[in-house]
Amino acid sequence: MSIDARSSSESPQATSSRRPSRPESPRAAEGIAFRRLVGPLRKDPLQALSQIVQERDGAITRLNLGLFRPYLVTRPDDVKHVLVTRARDCYPRQGMMWDAMQRLVGDNIGGEGDKHAEARRALQPQFAAGHLREVYPGWAPVVTRAVDDLVQRRAPGEVFEIYWEATRVIHRAVNDLFFGGRISVEDAELVGRAVRTATTSIVPRLLVPWMPNLIPLPGDRRFRKSVRTVDRVIEPLVKAAREPGNAGIASMLARRGRTDRQIRDELVALAVAGSESTAVALSWLPVVLADHPEVEARLYAEIDAEIGSDPGADENATPTLEQLERLTYTKRVLRELLRMYTVGWIIPRVAQQDDVIDGVRIASGSIVVISPYLTHRLPQAWPDPDRFDPDRFTPEAEKARQKQFRDGVPDLAFGYGHHACLGQQFFEMEALLILASLLRRHRLSLHLPSGSSPIRPKPGLALNPDRDVQVTLEPRV
Repeated sequence: MSIDARSSSESPQATSSRRPSRPESPRAAEGIAFRRLVGPLRKDPLQALSQIVQERDGAITRLNLGLFRPYLVTRPDDVKHVLVTRARDCYPRQGMMWDAMQRLVGDNIGGEGDKHAEARRALQPQFAAGHLREVYPGWAPVVTRAVDDLVQRRAPGEVFEIYWEATRVIHRAVNDLFFGGRISVEDAELVGRAVRTATTSIVPRLLVPWMPNLIPLPGDRRFRKSVRTVDRVIEPLVKAAREPGNAGIASMLARRGRTDRQIRDELVALAVAGSESTAVALSWLPVVLADHPEVEARLYAEIDAEIGSDPGADENATPTLEQLERLTYTKRVLRELLRMYTVGWIIPRVAQQDDVIDGVRIASGSIVVISPYLTHRLPQAWPDPDRFDPDRFTPEAEKARQKQFRDGVPDLAFGYGHHACLGQQFFEMEALLILASLLRRHRLSLHLPSGSSPIRPKPGLALNPDRDVQVTLEPRV
């Protein structure tokens, strides 16, 4: 269904991030009336928003949703203005969902200003490439054993949900890195389920960001219960981190003089970001491979060539870091998964003072919405954006994109600016290790019963498949 907006006086911007001369006086953003939005948004919000962005070539648009009238900002250079150029003085991470999320993750690494900067300085060395190389020999076998346990629990051809099995593997990896292996598998799963419940139950507050916390909304009770569950498991581990000789990020933070509350908040924030992104990306993989056999063939061929699938080899051998680094096509597949199905699909901000973006007047107090999902569907940045194409991330393609958008940010899979994800390299290492360990001997196939509708993304606080993704594992012979 087409969504018509009033015509913009701005010239299309088809192939470059450069703009025509800006008008001397700021103008009002083109708007879309409520009556034109309500039907399409109710039917398929992501498709409706994508159509708006593509029809208007990413021009700033104001959506009339009643009391909620956000500005939709998607062009790469406009995104940079919000997330980098004026991020600190005009568009800090405050208000809307951030206030609600800080009840779960705190206001250190999950916040803004000096507290955020201090927490980031403390954590950044733990996710640097050099440190990850140092810990890999001790950490990687933990992941390999977790993958082996997954395989052993499932009979060939047995149908299971990929998200929860991937989450089990990821929790063991995170447990080893964050807590030095001191959290039980049962408690790790308990925290994982509580975090997922918390991040889904908070969605009503995202939809009505002006509503005070004192006024109860659906989901509030489940959110509070989930936070209590997280605290019950994490708090004893934080106290144990202060004991001599303990390893892990928790112990490192304790040695740096962080308070118990700061350690708790920073670990929960990292767990929310680190676990969810990897598990959701791995959930989309069998969906994509089922529709793209040519991608599947290249993926398995590379894993065979670089990791090996010889049935006579030691099946418990852990791939080396050097082997993982040679999985260049597999890495491109992961990058394309995150482009098309960016977990953090929405980044709202509230303007703290008057501003002008691309000649459009933004009044203080206005809600500005950045959406990686929508920016990743701009044809000017990503030709034929709905097509799955890992070769968008060859070195040559990335260099050309950087040249085209010198003043913009077309790739937002890991955020940008001073809130960019600390764990990008950890995500790639973890996801590559899981895939290499699993796919070198087994084929992961989507199980979609006859007559089922295609699996589609479902927007919430995070972007997930609209239902559990069921798969099977078969030995590769």
